[in-house]
Amino acid sequence: MLKTLPERLRVAPPACAAVRYNPAMVRANDTGRPVVLSHDSSPESQALQVELWRRMSTVERTRIISALTRSVQELSLAGIRRRNPGATDRECMLRLAALKLGMEMTLEAYPDAADLLNR
Repeated sequence: MLKTLPERLRVAPPACAAVRYNPAMVRANDTGRPVVLSHDSSPESQALQVELWRRMSTVERTRIISALTRSVQELSLAGIRRRNPGATDRECMLRLAALKLGMEMTLEAYPDAADLLNR
């Protein structure tokens, strides 16, 4: 069960009345107001960022998301290699799969993972 922060530790998001949100994408916080994208950006700069995203083509957005996904995977693998310096490339890939898929699905997809991951 997720615990909520005490009232004194909550930071209220800045007012963003000028920003148009897709209602399907808005999450509400405890106050029922939309959660902002970034607490260190002004509502004006946030509105501009959202507008720039809306103007991007599907191909542009796909390229950005693909690049971010590759970066996250590379960072994850770097962390795995740092924590397991003697691991082979295969073991690192299986450890990444276990992080992304969970152990049960990893073992289902890669039966040999049991030997490598249960050392």
